[in-house]
Amino acid sequence: MAIEEQIRSLLKEAALYDEQGLYEASRERYQQTADLVGRHAHRIHHHKKILKAVAGRLERLHNRMQRMENEPAVYTPPDAVIEVMKRHFCASADREEAALEGAAALAEFGQYDHAVEEFAKLIKTPKTRLEASKHMIRCHLEKGRTAEASALLRHWHNSGLMNRDEWLTLQRYVKELVAEKRLCVEVPPAEMKDEASGPAAGTKHGEIVRRFNSISLKPPNAQRGQGMREFDILSQSADVVRISVAVQETTLADGLTPGTVLNTVLCFFDDGMFSSKATVVGKQWISSDDAGAGHFNIDIQVQGG
Repeated sequence: MAIEEQIRSLLKEAALYDEQGLYEASRERYQQTADLVGRHAHRIHHHKKILKAVAGRLERLHNRMQRMENEPAVYTPPDAVIEVMKRHFCASADREEAALEGAAALAEFGQYDHAVEEFAKLIKTPKTRLEASKHMIRCHLEKGRTAEASALLRHWHNSGLMNRDEWLTLQRYVKELVAEKRLCVEVPPAEMKDEASGPAAGTKHGEIVRRFNSISLKPPNAQRGQGMREFDILSQSADVVRISVAVQETTLADGLTPGTVLNTVLCFFDDGMFSSKATVVGKQWISSDDAGAGHFNIDIQVQGG
């Protein structure tokens, strides 16, 4: 393999591992890239530019791994206890309001990932949408996940999910929250797209016509307390999307076998997001030139939103 192709392959794998949360594997690939470029600098055009970019990514990974090491461990109670917490702190007789109170109780007890999953369901309901979105952003910021909070705000802003008054209220809330916590979160301006009033022209009932950018899911075999994971869409054919999972993520890969039903997935597209169910319909191992590397292509069929 030519030097340039080896560099491209290593950088692609490093980025993939970084995206999947395999930071140590990503760091190793970036280091291999730097070593390779250093050994063959005389044969590589713009080798200084490549080394500078790799050094920046290594520094970012180092800082992220240090933050994770310093983050205190959070006790994750059993599922039965989670359900008791949700029910015990619900005072409202209204079903949606009670669900909102239960999710808020989970957040109060530090169960932010569980709470985010509950709030994601409540955002689909107009009467709980605004409060659920506030809580959801607060949960991410309590965990220091500013990038996730910014991404959600962009998705909600572009989707027309909220009317102008709701967005202005959320915007004020987030700005006050980030100022209080001294964090940096991108809050889109108040210009909103009109909320969709029905299916797009030419669509059939239940048919997926949106082109998804990413999908968040949680496999059935995920550990308690483990949140949803977002994956970029590699390709899409009608209602079937393809994602990539590194072979090192054995637990995740084992949980995404053909026939597996995913009760909740969040599908993101250019102008919105919706929650649905999905089924794994295909899985293919893609090998790599490096021993122990490679990834799985996972095909997932999403039910119509």
